Amino acid sequence: MKICIVNKKYPDINVSILAKNLYEKGHEVTIIAKNIESYNLIENGIKIMYVLDDNKMLSDTIVELQKHGNIDLIYTYSNNNDINIFLKYRKVPIVVELKEYYENKRLINCADLLISPNNYLKKNDSLVIPTLSDYDNFTFKNKRDKNKNIVYVGTLNEESKVIEFAKNINKIVEETGNIKFQFIGEDTCDNDLNISTIEYITNLVDNKKNLEFIPYLDSTALNEVFNNANLIFNPNTEVLANSNICKLPYLGSNKVKEINPNYDYLFNDDNLFEKTIELYFNKEMQKIISANLVGNDNEQIMNKLEKAFKQAIDNYNENIITELFKEHIDEEIIDFKKIDSGITNFVYLVNTKEKKYVVKTYKKDINEEMINDLIHICEKNGIKVINTIDNNFYKINNNTICIYEYVEGKHVKKLTNEQTEKIIEFIKLDKPSDAKGKCLLDKVDFYYNSLREMDTKKIHRVYIDELLKRYMKLKNYTIFNEKELVHGDLGPTNIIWDENNNYTIIDLDETTLFTKLYDLIVLAINYSKDGNKIDEKMAKKILKSMDGYTKIDIINVWNFYLLKVILEKIYLYEINKIDLRDELELEDNWEDYYEILNSSVIEDILNK
Repeated sequence: MKICIVNKKYPDINVSILAKNLYEKGHEVTIIAKNIESYNLIENGIKIMYVLDDNKMLSDTIVELQKHGNIDLIYTYSNNNDINIFLKYRKVPIVVELKEYYENKRLINCADLLISPNNYLKKNDSLVIPTLSDYDNFTFKNKRDKNKNIVYVGTLNEESKVIEFAKNINKIVEETGNIKFQFIGEDTCDNDLNISTIEYITNLVDNKKNLEFIPYLDSTALNEVFNNANLIFNPNTEVLANSNICKLPYLGSNKVKEINPNYDYLFNDDNLFEKTIELYFNKEMQKIISANLVGNDNEQIMNKLEKAFKQAIDNYNENIITELFKEHIDEEIIDFKKIDSGITNFVYLVNTKEKKYVVKTYKKDINEEMINDLIHICEKNGIKVINTIDNNFYKINNNTICIYEYVEGKHVKKLTNEQTEKIIEFIKLDKPSDAKGKCLLDKVDFYYNSLREMDTKKIHRVYIDELLKRYMKLKNYTIFNEKELVHGDLGPTNIIWDENNNYTIIDLDETTLFTKLYDLIVLAINYSKDGNKIDEKMAKKILKSMDGYTKIDIINVWNFYLLKVILEKIYLYEINKIDLRDELELEDNWEDYYEILNSSVIEDILNK
């Protein structure tokens, strides 16, 4: 998933944590922030785009990213009024994190999903996801120093209760002795006197030496403060996540009570002094609280957030599909069901009162001219092939959306002799096309060139270099210059058989120009592959059906297909598009294809 995080400023520790965790999950992450100058950089795999402190620049940057397919979803980590400029375009789903004091009605009304850091901020149907903890920079120090500081972290304004707290400092000092109160955060004039809040607090306190005001601390310094403090006053959710790692007891207002519903030290305006004194002197309670305070489980939070993001995109896609059906199908939709989701597309089953439809939303370019040529050839020769409603490919927000009538039938994992002969008839057809566009060789060349230039980190470079050399030796073989239409992905999931043993070919988005022998090889491997093994009997049954090609032709196209799959998988893995360690990927990982490539199985099949 391509996620763009829009934030007013960067660096920002919470945005950094979010971006890092999303990147490690395999997503492409772009951060857009304002700056006094405009430039781009990449930090630890994350693209950071600084734009001029200008509303139009921000809007144009987002539009340009979407134009090139570099955004699936926008996430406004903190409320950003400037994002409103973009909302009129509605080119991508938008996820908003709610902020209690900074809600923007239009932004929230336009968002596909609302996220809140705790239940207290929950509005409407927002999803509650705790703030991520900064485990890289915050650690717990078991032995604290002897100083007895009370710490406040956050913007200095009246709404944060910091002034109300300051009104009690003189009484607190009388009870506790000569302790220090540290206020860490940006000063404002947001108070009833419209003066500096630092000045306001200073005027309230008799002994000014008890006060320390610090505009900003980096994570390392703030970690030190937390580890040496006695308690923290009214932390916001971001601060609380990191102070919890340091097991620092807190005095919280109702806005954080949902984070820890069993926590007793919550204050209101009437009992703030009493609660402070009670917690300050109750050492046993401090120990109990400290023992129970831990940082958030980032892995669980990220899993929940990923599901939320995917749900936002599903909601967005469903809204688009609903509008398309109103305009072009004129049938009432009963329900949606997502039946597949890949790197390049989403697939939905849509039920109306009249019939069923399959809708595919592509996140990549597909060659409509080649697809239409292949459909025309199939229909001319009496071969059933899935076609879009009214032969239309709908373009919406730089996505291509196709609506198909649902095809009843089943997929089979093993082909009978009769079924094999029928598919071979399709493959043998002459399928010329004058369509413009890249052929299959161009696509594989892209993977080759990318991996050659890339600083690969996940797959050992020895394997990659070996594969690149093998591809370079193979790619200039004469047969690869043939340019006929090929389906490109013939396999069990792309052929549907009805009860009379008639078939329909579906999923034409890999249609390209290459040698027709390629479809035969793809068919043979897809129907005979079991892990890293090939069912030689099944593969031979398919391969023997093709006339006019030599053994070396078949061997070279066989190896080309395996190299294409391997290079594609490694490329996508290296750019964090897929996780080859994921259980869903283990059944079909690059190493299985690599073992088949290095085996003598194709020679054995042809020699028997």
